[in-house]
Amino acid sequence: MLDDYTRKNKTTVPLERKFSLDNYLLVGDQRGAGNTKQDTTAVFSAVGFNPERTRAAVCFWVFSSGACSVLVKTEGTWKVDKGWRGDGCGWAY
Repeated sequence: MLDDYTRKNKTTVPLERKFSLDNYLLVGDQRGAGNTKQDTTAVFSAVGFNPERTRAAVCFWVFSSGACSVLVKTEGTWKVDKGWRGDGCGWAY
């Protein structure tokens, strides 16, 4: 999973409108510096999966903070893996 995450995040992933959200805009890297309370930019990494696609690693940032998470798929639903005992977000860099 972490090897897949690292490999996928070495390249740029093209943005596509695939979310079922009412209102969002896809923007390039140059947009992040001008955020206001009305204009929130969220940045997501590519997702790394284990071979069975039951565990995933992903990072996200909003404004100047963010988190890296390991997720587990249980009964068709993705949830944060609270049993993950990795080294914090160090695996993401």
